[in-house]
Amino acid sequence: MTRIASSESSTRWIHERPPTRTAPGQQPGVRCTVSLALALCLAGCYSSSTKFHGDAGSDPGADTHVDPGIDPWTDTWTDPGYDTGYDPGSDSTTVCPPPDPPPDGPEISWVVDGSYSEEGAFLLRCQVDSFASGDDGTTAIGLTCPSSSGTIERHTVEITSWPSLYVYLLEGEWVELEYVAEPIWWVNRWFAIRSEGGDIVVAGVDAERLYPDPGSWFYGNIDLFMMYGICENVSADCGVYERLGILVELGDAGQIVHDRTHAVVGEMVGVQVMVGEASSYVEMWCEDYPYEWVSALFARSPEG
Repeated sequence: MTRIASSESSTRWIHERPPTRTAPGQQPGVRCTVSLALALCLAGCYSSSTKFHGDAGSDPGADTHVDPGIDPWTDTWTDPGYDTGYDPGSDSTTVCPPPDPPPDGPEISWVVDGSYSEEGAFLLRCQVDSFASGDDGTTAIGLTCPSSSGTIERHTVEITSWPSLYVYLLEGEWVELEYVAEPIWWVNRWFAIRSEGGDIVVAGVDAERLYPDPGSWFYGNIDLFMMYGICENVSADCGVYERLGILVELGDAGQIVHDRTHAVVGEMVGVQVMVGEASSYVEMWCEDYPYEWVSALFARSPEG
């Protein structure tokens, strides 16, 4: 459009120019020819100078320039060179630690009030009325929880873990008990027992996400984050999944505990971590099946 507008402007200037008077003894045709040549020259120069901002070069008419197909302002994309967040198609070739203990890593399970499937959610202040922990990795906790209305609720938490998860509680100790069960096609479940000061005593997750609500303070004084793009992909019956890690932060201490491994994070005040599963499918062939799953237990260490 710039070129056409420039040409029209030049033409209009020639047409609108006042008629030139002929000096005595001068041939009218010669003056007209010179004026026309000068006008064409100026028009060409003006057109050429306008094209400097577009397609450089001489273009006497329509724009015949072929667009190479890549507009550096709109058609290109720059890879920052690192994983900036959740990427279900991660092509990581990093191999994470093998399951520990072999062959399948920690074996963990837990249940609140004997039910794996009923929907429920509560947050209560409770007193530990019974506590038993065996060498076989089983722990049974009984809690009495008075309500504001004066009624008494009783709840139980049963935990099984191999290697053993050591839970440290005293009968008569007051704690917070929080539990969420969310049935879908499967059941997302979370529980936490926290000290009166809000620190974690023991907690578990068996769900498609770490927290029942994003940004919640569910795990007390520990912060948990799913880590993607750090492990290899694995073929399974329902597709191909990526092994994940859980970043556990406690005060100044932080450590990634990988899928099907276990660790103690922190020293003087630490937390035991058992990850039975942490995975995210990059290819899914099954219906009504969660794309992501995390099953883990957390408990304050003996020093804590």
